[in-house]
Amino acid sequence: IDGNHLAAVYLATAESRKLCLEGQPVLMELMTYRRGHHSTSDDAGRYRDSGQVKRMARQGLEPISRAKLLLKEASIWDDEKDADLREEYRLEVMDALKLAEAKPLAAVRNMFEDVWAKPTPELQRQRQELIEHIERHPEHC
Repeated sequence: IDGNHLAAVYLATAESRKLCLEGQPVLMELMTYRRGHHSTSDDAGRYRDSGQVKRMARQGLEPISRAKLLLKEASIWDDEKDADLREEYRLEVMDALKLAEAKPLAAVRNMFEDVWAKPTPELQRQRQELIEHIERHPEHC
């Protein structure tokens, strides 16, 4: 299934749901393309060709712009609605950011809580290293 194509994903999901309700097992594979890095510590340029990333960034190939084109073709969406929605969500994100920034920071030691049901030996070692570091350098908290 073309995971970059909203309509294809929707139709395949609807059909899969019908099959599941009939008691048949279904496995869906949605192929998509990740334009960005996995995380802030990842440099996708080390293992991906920049030309490929640029080609996949073309209007209508990645999921958001493709969905927007489909909706515009169906006269369901337009640039004004798009701008309004973007502004609405920008404001919502900014409000959530202000709320989050106003909350007190959790203790650094708490970063190891609720990660694993039973902490791994490696996690326990890292936690102990952090505790020792904080004891030596309380200014880092």
